[in-house]
Amino acid sequence: MEKDSILSTLKHYQVLAEKGDSDAMYKLGVYYQEEEGVEKDLDKSLSYLQSSAEQGNSDAIYHLAVMYAEGVVVEKDTTKALIYCKEAATLGNDIALFTLGVCYEKGVGVGKDIEKAIVYIKQSADLGNIKAMVYLGYLYQEGEITGRDIEQSVMYYKQAADAGDIDAMFSVAVLYEYWSPKAIDNALIYYCKAADKGHTKAMINLGGYYRERDDSERALKYYKKAAELGDDEAMFILGVFYEKNEEYDKALTYYKKSVGFGNIKSMVNLGNFYLKGLGVNQDFKQALIYYKKASKLGDPNAMMNLALCYVSGVGVERSINKALKYYKKREGINNERRIYI
Repeated sequence: MEKDSILSTLKHYQVLAEKGDSDAMYKLGVYYQEEEGVEKDLDKSLSYLQSSAEQGNSDAIYHLAVMYAEGVVVEKDTTKALIYCKEAATLGNDIALFTLGVCYEKGVGVGKDIEKAIVYIKQSADLGNIKAMVYLGYLYQEGEITGRDIEQSVMYYKQAADAGDIDAMFSVAVLYEYWSPKAIDNALIYYCKAADKGHTKAMINLGGYYRERDDSERALKYYKKAAELGDDEAMFILGVFYEKNEEYDKALTYYKKSVGFGNIKSMVNLGNFYLKGLGVNQDFKQALIYYKKASKLGDPNAMMNLALCYVSGVGVERSINKALKYYKKREGINNERRIYI
């Protein structure tokens, strides 16, 4: 917003505030605290917000709750923050209702009460709060505190998706695909919606769908689109695709791009390329560099490759002790994974 336009808007709100308009007071309170192009005046901000809150403006009341919770302008006071949050929730403020629900779920500032938490979050969702819809979708999907209910999860994710939330579009598509195989057409609709809005994981899943149906052309289109948007997993998948087709130059390009984003699996595969001399001059030292980098980041395949290199003396001095070190490290990771399965 241009400076002249901001000042004009400010004057407009001041006129309305002088006439007792609580919404104008609230907006002035926010302007003097946060708006670029307006000279900050924290005393004025607090005064306007308090005046608006006294008239029952739920946005102003919730804003005061946040200020007391974070110690912004006022001294931090979690008790006051909760009082203001409850007051705003009572007045039907959807953000306050969601916040209060999460407080009861986590036991922040109040006794933990799952039933109350769900009631407040549902009320927020019913008022159109997209975060609340997504949160309920997640809670019912995971089922840790609500019991797993995929129908409820789909319902709330779908509400958020239809309201324009791209992560919800992806989540509802995943549920349609994996929990209701007969609803694959619905899954594709929401994957496409999310992909059209730039959701790279949706593009990857669409790529996987078409790859499973031997439609490489469509699969590659979605993988490449995701890769162009910087998704390292898509780059890795493309690397694997071109490696299997023995198009090693293309595979190397995508693996290297993926490594640039920190993709561990691509590090291991690049190590394999240098170890075997695929599309590059065979270079054991370079292979070890990639294996060690991936190993430090916890990849068990890199650890096994390093163990084998030390057993056979490939690129390094043969050392059974070092081989055992990497092998045991790998087994430790695999055992941890077994515990959590």
